Amino acid sequence: MKTVSLALALAALTLPANLAAALLPPGQWQRLFARDVERTLGRAVLVDTASIRIAGNTRTYIEANVLQSRRGAYSKGTTLYYRRAVNCAGGRHRIVSWSIVAPDGRTISSGTNSSPQSGALQWDTAQGKVLGYVCRGILPR
Repeated sequence: MKTVSLALALAALTLPANLAAALLPPGQWQRLFARDVERTLGRAVLVDTASIRIAGNTRTYIEANVLQSRRGAYSKGTTLYYRRAVNCAGGRHRIVSWSIVAPDGRTISSGTNSSPQSGALQWDTAQGKVLGYVCRGILPR
């Protein structure tokens, strides 16, 4: 228990102030974009590298998007979690499940996608850069 609380304290120290309030579950969260890119996107994008699972050409992983400012009904600090699947060789991806968590830790909404529908990868978009990191291990700075 002491190790977990120490790890959480260290994680809080390494996160910037605008992410320190976000309630990220335990994991190995990799921040993908520089601050100026996050400001442009309006969100910080993190991937839990401990959640990446590989099965053939498909990789599943957990992504967290922390809102940097109010967006519609969601306040600053709201975190959108996605469990995604990507076929790195086939160029397709889909959201498996998702949840939206308020800054106070309360789950606002969640769901699963049972549909086999998937979208084509577009490597030059922000999401494509995230998928590029998951597939190729290249950080999009």
